[in-house]
Amino acid sequence: MIHCSQTTASLLQTVHFESEVKNITVHDLNVEYTIGSEFKFTFIDANHCPGAVIVVYSNSKTSKTYKDVHCGDMRSSPSVIHNIKSFLGDNKVNRVYLDSTYGIEGRSLVMKQEESVEMAYSIVKDELNRNPKSLILLTCYNIGKEKLLKRISSLSPVYVNPRKKSMLECIENDNVIECVTDDVGGNIHVVPMNVGATMHPYYVPNYRGCVDYAESTGKRWDRIVCVVGTGWAEVGGWNEKNKVCEGRVPREMVDGGKGVMKRAKDEDDTVSIEVRLVPYSEHSSYAELCEFLKALKPIKVLPTVFKDEGERRRMEKDFCRFCDRKEVGREFVKKMFGVGGGEKGGEEEVIELNDDDDDNDNNNNNNKDDENLTAMMEMGFERNASIAALRKRKNVGDAVHELLSGKEEGVKESSKPEKKKLSPGKMINDFFKPKIKKTKKS
Repeated sequence: MIHCSQTTASLLQTVHFESEVKNITVHDLNVEYTIGSEFKFTFIDANHCPGAVIVVYSNSKTSKTYKDVHCGDMRSSPSVIHNIKSFLGDNKVNRVYLDSTYGIEGRSLVMKQEESVEMAYSIVKDELNRNPKSLILLTCYNIGKEKLLKRISSLSPVYVNPRKKSMLECIENDNVIECVTDDVGGNIHVVPMNVGATMHPYYVPNYRGCVDYAESTGKRWDRIVCVVGTGWAEVGGWNEKNKVCEGRVPREMVDGGKGVMKRAKDEDDTVSIEVRLVPYSEHSSYAELCEFLKALKPIKVLPTVFKDEGERRRMEKDFCRFCDRKEVGREFVKKMFGVGGGEKGGEEEVIELNDDDDDNDNNNNNNKDDENLTAMMEMGFERNASIAALRKRKNVGDAVHELLSGKEEGVKESSKPEKKKLSPGKMINDFFKPKIKKTKKS
């Protein structure tokens, strides 16, 4: 079963044969739905490609207190944050599954999306003013970057191939289809990403691809300018240095009789090409991710895009600073001792420690006591201080907080965790930071 927005459903049925796409359930945006008796969810526009949604969801056991947020692919903005918070109500955010495409500081675009769109618009406008016989190529995926297309179309209708046009027709509540044309003679064309450049493993302009496409239009162009919108435009010295590349390439003409491409007879018959990188992306910049998390204050941040486990842990550790410390404290107690951490309805565990190791009358209780004692010692507390706290406090959570704050009577400074002068909030925060195992070099 596929649960999706109307735009996504239409795209699925357009890309595939309708008979191949089954078990689709369409949901409107900004409406809460219930599956079964427990699972509740709302789709919110993700400000990504058409049809992409953020899912705000909960189950019956947690819906009165917490909701989870799964971002999928998104471009955060003030309106996106506002929409999410409007559906949270009094609920706190438990987990955020974060689109961490640009989750490492310094590895992503800095420019806002609106600024990127205006940059691309200015490049195209200036080129057509200088040379009305220039061919403008806009690199796009099958779906996405419609904001660029719409803005630039105010200069001239944009040509898209029939497949692309059929996909644009699927987009709801958007007049993007009015911005395109099937007239191949126009100055501005949407082309696949690889026509203008390859981005991985490193950026290389594709001059030959640009010329071949220009020849396929059947017109002779004085100049070709290819605009490549990518989030990696300013990442790394190589991309920054080569964001504007110019070259001259010999034309290749089509032999009308055989339809075979061949080099022009005139070796001096070349065409000028410019390939320009524009820092544009449908994913959130690092700064936007930080603002997003700062606004939601989740208990836990779970990055969903990373190259390896080390990078995932690095992002978790970084984004932990935006988590709600008070709620993290509650989860700390729950995680360690399985209690409610002060919430209503949480079960309390009564601790009765027996110092006589030979007393086997209450093996089950002793086993539980041993587990609690071991857990506290693993946190860095001394054995005697832990036993004293667990004897005195009926609620395990209270015992933990007493020791963390140093309020337990008879607890000496040396009985606290080895980390010196750490506040309870700091200790709780450190506990939830990802732990990276170090291996000895052989």
